[in-house]
Amino acid sequence: MAFWAGNLAEAISGAMDLASSGRKSVRDSNQQDVLVTILPTLNEGLAAQHIPELRLGCYMIVMVVATKAELNDEALTGMMKAIVAGWSEDTIREGLVCIAMLAERRDSVRLPQDLAKRLMRLDGLADMIKDISRHYNVAKLTSGLFLECLDQFASAEGARGLDFVKAVLDPSILNPSQMVRRIKTLFLAIQAWSEVLIGKRDARRELADLLLQLRSSEATAPAAMNALNSPGVDIPLLESKLDVTLPRGSQQAIEEADDEDMSDVEPSPETSEEFEASLAKLPTRTVDEISFLKHTHSYLFGKLADCFLAAAGSSSKAGVFARLPVLRRDSAFEDPLYVSFFIRIWCGSYPAGARRRAIEIVFDLVSEQKGLQTDLQAFLPYIIAALADPVKAIRRAAGKLLLACEKVYGPGSGKKSTKRYAIWGTENLYGEEDSKAIKWISQEETASIMAKALIPGIEEFVLDGTLIITLLRTVIVPSKAESKQPGRRVGALSTTHRTAFELLLASHAVTTPLLKAKLYLLTILGQIPKLGRRTRSEIIQPFLQSWTSQDSAQLLARCATEQIKPEDLEIGVVRMVNHRDKEGVATLQAITIAETGRYRPILVKAAMDRLRTLWPLLKDDAMLSIGQSLLKLALASEANNPQFASHVSELRELLRSLEIPSSILVEFLESLTPLDEVGVEGNPAKRRRLANGQAIGHEPVHSKDATGIITEVAFVLELVDSSAPAFDQRLMKALFHTLGQIQGLRKETGAELAYLQSIVLSSLLSIASQHKETLHGKVEPAAVQTELLVDCVRSSSSQQVQNAALLLVAKLSSIAPDLVLHNIMPIFTFAAPNVLQHDDDFSIFVMDETLNRVVPSLVDSFKKQNKDPIAGIAPLLWSFTAAFAHVPSHRRLHLYTSLVRILGEREFLFALLVMLADKFGGSEEATDFAVELSSRYDPELQLSSATKFVGAIIDALKPERNASQHLISFKGSGRQDITTPALSILSLLKRLLSSSSLSFHPSSAPAKLASESARQLVFPELVEKLLELVEKVKENKQVHDISLEILESVLGLQSTNDVVRTIEVLLGRPDDKLRSKVLRALKPRLEKEARKDRELLDTVAHFAPRLASIVKENSDLSLKHAAISCLDTVVENYGKSNADAVVAAAQTVASSHGVGHEDVRIQEISLVCLTSAVDSMGPATVPLLATALPRALGLLEASVSAERGSTRLHDVVYSFLGAILSQVPWIATARYLDSILQLSHKSASASLDTSAEDSRLHILRLLSGQPDPKQIFSAIERTLDNAISSGPIATGEHLELLRGCIEKHPKADIVKHAQLITKVLLNVLDLRRLRDANKISTFSAVDVGAAEELTIDCTIKMIMKMNDTAFRPIFVKLLEWADAGLPRRDHRGRNLRLTTMYCLIEKFFGSLKSIVTSYASFVLDNAVDVLSTLAPKKQEDRKLWAVVLRTLRNAFEYDQDGFWQSPSRFGTIQSALLSQISHASALPIDDELVPAVVELAAAVEGGPHHKEINSALLKHMRSDNARVRLAAVRCEISLTGRLGEDWLALLPEMLPFISELQEDDVRRAPLALHDLKVADVDDESVLQDEDVEKETQKWIVQIEGILGESIEAMLR
Repeated sequence: MAFWAGNLAEAISGAMDLASSGRKSVRDSNQQDVLVTILPTLNEGLAAQHIPELRLGCYMIVMVVATKAELNDEALTGMMKAIVAGWSEDTIREGLVCIAMLAERRDSVRLPQDLAKRLMRLDGLADMIKDISRHYNVAKLTSGLFLECLDQFASAEGARGLDFVKAVLDPSILNPSQMVRRIKTLFLAIQAWSEVLIGKRDARRELADLLLQLRSSEATAPAAMNALNSPGVDIPLLESKLDVTLPRGSQQAIEEADDEDMSDVEPSPETSEEFEASLAKLPTRTVDEISFLKHTHSYLFGKLADCFLAAAGSSSKAGVFARLPVLRRDSAFEDPLYVSFFIRIWCGSYPAGARRRAIEIVFDLVSEQKGLQTDLQAFLPYIIAALADPVKAIRRAAGKLLLACEKVYGPGSGKKSTKRYAIWGTENLYGEEDSKAIKWISQEETASIMAKALIPGIEEFVLDGTLIITLLRTVIVPSKAESKQPGRRVGALSTTHRTAFELLLASHAVTTPLLKAKLYLLTILGQIPKLGRRTRSEIIQPFLQSWTSQDSAQLLARCATEQIKPEDLEIGVVRMVNHRDKEGVATLQAITIAETGRYRPILVKAAMDRLRTLWPLLKDDAMLSIGQSLLKLALASEANNPQFASHVSELRELLRSLEIPSSILVEFLESLTPLDEVGVEGNPAKRRRLANGQAIGHEPVHSKDATGIITEVAFVLELVDSSAPAFDQRLMKALFHTLGQIQGLRKETGAELAYLQSIVLSSLLSIASQHKETLHGKVEPAAVQTELLVDCVRSSSSQQVQNAALLLVAKLSSIAPDLVLHNIMPIFTFAAPNVLQHDDDFSIFVMDETLNRVVPSLVDSFKKQNKDPIAGIAPLLWSFTAAFAHVPSHRRLHLYTSLVRILGEREFLFALLVMLADKFGGSEEATDFAVELSSRYDPELQLSSATKFVGAIIDALKPERNASQHLISFKGSGRQDITTPALSILSLLKRLLSSSSLSFHPSSAPAKLASESARQLVFPELVEKLLELVEKVKENKQVHDISLEILESVLGLQSTNDVVRTIEVLLGRPDDKLRSKVLRALKPRLEKEARKDRELLDTVAHFAPRLASIVKENSDLSLKHAAISCLDTVVENYGKSNADAVVAAAQTVASSHGVGHEDVRIQEISLVCLTSAVDSMGPATVPLLATALPRALGLLEASVSAERGSTRLHDVVYSFLGAILSQVPWIATARYLDSILQLSHKSASASLDTSAEDSRLHILRLLSGQPDPKQIFSAIERTLDNAISSGPIATGEHLELLRGCIEKHPKADIVKHAQLITKVLLNVLDLRRLRDANKISTFSAVDVGAAEELTIDCTIKMIMKMNDTAFRPIFVKLLEWADAGLPRRDHRGRNLRLTTMYCLIEKFFGSLKSIVTSYASFVLDNAVDVLSTLAPKKQEDRKLWAVVLRTLRNAFEYDQDGFWQSPSRFGTIQSALLSQISHASALPIDDELVPAVVELAAAVEGGPHHKEINSALLKHMRSDNARVRLAAVRCEISLTGRLGEDWLALLPEMLPFISELQEDDVRRAPLALHDLKVADVDDESVLQDEDVEKETQKWIVQIEGILGESIEAMLR
């Protein structure tokens, strides 16, 4: 299975690779087709249980599909669930590998909850993942399970989830970057959990231990430190929730780190001593540092930041730090050093607590100042950035700082003030040069902005960090609706103030070195739909120019240091450009095509995305300029620009995603290098010749590489196709021109170029579909080139190209029919073998669409030109006929039905069927399809088409052919060449006419015809044509025969009355074969027809004599057989309606022309006919039985003879006899009965099939019910000797007949014929003696036993129907027959009869029981005599002895009237029975005698009778023969067990004998030694003595068990 799974995986991989070429829509469609084929089987394989090899193979296929196909998350999740649902212990590891791979392909990291829970229930999941991670990527699977564990923390499985979290935070599973993200996720989850949740189940202790473990471990410490210092992680909050102190990292290390993991971060000092030591290392003053917001590197900031981070957790330490001399707090409002440090902290990537502390320190600074006269407008951008921070505590602190700054301006803020405040940081906030770029605003503008734009919304800003960005957009550029909102709290600024605010934010955004602040401000500015002209020209455009020139590596390093995404920053920069900004758009264009000098992939991608967003809003000239520049670079060879290979690919994707107008697409197409200039050097098919005839190779004209030109053309065509342009004739013309070039290049190079063709055709079809009815007829001839479409269909091997070309033809035939129809026919001629063989749904749709649009127009054009439609459409039909073998079987019916429907069923259905028959004559597949196609239409149309079928053949036989020459292919001009096509066409017609859709039914076929007149016209015309055809093809036997068969089928389609009348006419023809065929066709019709139609009954009754005349007058056996068979149906179904006429016709069958005929088949069918007559008409058939019955018996005798044995004839005769015995049993006289029985005996002894036995037994069962008992019993008695001489089978069947007669006849009949029956029984009971005397040799002992058993059963059944008066003489006669029926000297014969008699009496006593106990008096003397005189050594005497004892036992057992209580009877039988014990050495005493003695003792009452039995037994216990003693003891045991305490009343008499028996071997030993020689004492005698002693001991135990006490003392 692994071998086949591997092969299948390779095949699927290849299929997926093939499906991955072309455009995205094409790839998606192809991959969908492959998946639809694979996934159902894959689901079945994954659902199979207990087949590990199959599941592993399915896993392999799943990985191939997931790797090759572009599946969405839903499909991948379904595969993962299917894997988990059915895996076992043998496949869990491999299944987990497969799930890990599928998880990597998903976009979402989170796993579905039900899937994650099932995975979490696996034992040892973490260990398995760790093992798998050595060879496979398990990052996403681990992350998904990690998140699920965090979600389950509150559930009952929370502890288990934490265990898994601990296990997977392992460097062997996660790389450093993944480790940081997972630990940060854990920290954020702990921050979100409530105190109550963390307090459950010692969770706080477990979580704290986990965090400390992560921090202390060398493997996880760097990642844990990096996660702690990540944005959003609030260390104080973590410490408060977990009641633990967490270490801080080194800011110096963080700032200098150049990768995401920051693995070189060292832990910072945590104790007060360390903080003091850190303070001691700081300088007390600085000369070089003016502002920490300068763009140059600061040597002091890192040390200060480390010290501040150590102090931020404590207010006192933070206060100490804030007053450090080096920070120059006292001059904080004169120089920016102090405040810029804290601005850099709160806008940096530091812990939230530290950033909050920085804002609070600045807040304290501003709040402490009384009467401060400094303009703090430079604070605003950074306060706004803090208000956009995701941490609520930081936003709250920023809000307080904003309120404090607003108080600096005092009441009436925003009004003109005479006091002019110095602007803080105006000269050196960003350094002397960079600070000049800031657009400072007036004091009034600052106050107004704070009072009107920021302060009113401060509460909302604190609650939602995203709200500041949204509201500032409305502040700077409010919409009309927003400006008119009543009660509006934010945004009531004048135009001047809004412009000033915009300039302030924009200048700080482009100047600040803090990337996070820059990002927040750029985000705000990017959402403003219309920036001011000054902002764009003076700030944004220069910034964009300078930004594009920055070094990529340095920028990425800064982003990594400040922990922001470079993508977000680049997007924020380019979003400041809108569609009205021509210079900005030009800059985006330059960035996109990498003309800015430095190639930064992230910036280029952001510019492309922005350009894609602005594209629909651009003007045409801008679109054209951008489009041409993009196209130029996109078409550039990657070989010439290897460093921009990915950039070129991105440009192409950008162009594909844009909706390009038609005018630009035309420019694109016209700018391409012509394909006819592609070089074809080396192609021998295309050589030029000089004037002297010398050939030279074709040299390429264009210098470009052929592959590159084709690639350019393909790309531009893809753009045209993806843009879905509107109807444009100029574009259509350009595309047709390109298609022509492609076709020319195909011929030049021999390349397929199917992709280029399909794109052009798809684009043309899309454009043509946009054509409106209002523009119909305006398509210019130059815009359409139909011959190119014909060439595509004819020469292309691509299914997609052919379908697209056909659809385009169909569309053009609707909008421009005059330009298309003149080239239509070649399309169908070449489409047949190419297009019709495809079996997908789209190909079906294409052909349907083409036929629906093109063919009607084509037919109309022929009609308008007065041409024969058949002649005109014939090439089209021949094309579809030739393509039949190529069309998939499941497509054929739909395709050809559509074709016929469009052409017209009445005119062209027959033509298509004729062509199919002619083209594929003898093909079962084509024939079956033609039948199925024809059956879809109503019967009238089918018959009309059949008439045209025949007409086509007749026309083909004429010297001058008309329509047939277009429908039938001929090889010559004579009539001989018509045979092959005629046979093919007529064979199909025969099948069509035998279709179930034309079979006659009251609700079918003719009943479905359009009208009665149509029914009257269709059949005569068809029959007339067929008769004409039969006449014309007399000399051609093959065609003539099949024509007759078709005629027969047609007649089967008419009503029965019409068929009978038609057949009467046909029977008058001299052709016997024709007449036999039509008669056979009539038979099933007569059988199925309802017999309530009076007209039909009369018609059939008058038809019977005609059949009889055929039987009598015709010698053709086939015709005679058909006539008798048809007459049989008439007799069976219609005989009762006109018995006289039918019986008269049947007389012919009973004569020598039927039953008396010499042919066996005629005899058989004649007897079948007569059987039907007897069954149907009963006594009315008596006149014909006088002739038929003797002949039937003669045929029966012949059928069982050795020379002419025939089971079929035998069974037919018996069926005939059965009909007679059932319908007219009284006609079977003694002579016939004797013949039937004797022939039955002969049949039983013959070697015939099983069916013969069934037929014979059926007749015997019918005979047993004969109404005259004397006649049947006499016949049984007369034929008994014949039965015995015929063998055991015949004898058994004869006795079965006797038993049936006894059962079926009443008691009076049995008593009346008892003597006759007894005679038969006695004769059979004597079989044992006759066999012994060798008078019958065919019986074995088993056969005799079976016959005796059957005879005894018959006797018992006879006795059951008799009373005592009637039976007693018979019983006496039976005894006399057995005892005195033979001479006394015939001792052996007498004993054999007695054996049989006692077998009967045994069954007699056993069946009737106590009712017949008195009959024992008749057998008592004989039984005693038998027991007294038997010779034990003779086999026959021993068998007689056994059956006598069994008979007596039955008599004893069922004695309920005290019959054996009589002393005379008891004494007589008791002495005879017990004396038999002396024969213990020769007879089976235990099996036969002991049960009889026990039943005798049970039948008589206790007392004297029991004592006599016991005394006789005790005497035998002292016999010298050990076997006799043993038999006596066993008899005593049986009596004790049966009678119990009643028998133990005789125990005193038994005790002495028991004592003697206990010492039996001791007592007998002296005698043995004294009287016998040593040699006479053998082992057997010793063993028998031991048996006696053992049986005695068993008897003693039995007695003690009954008495309940030990008799040991009594025995002493």
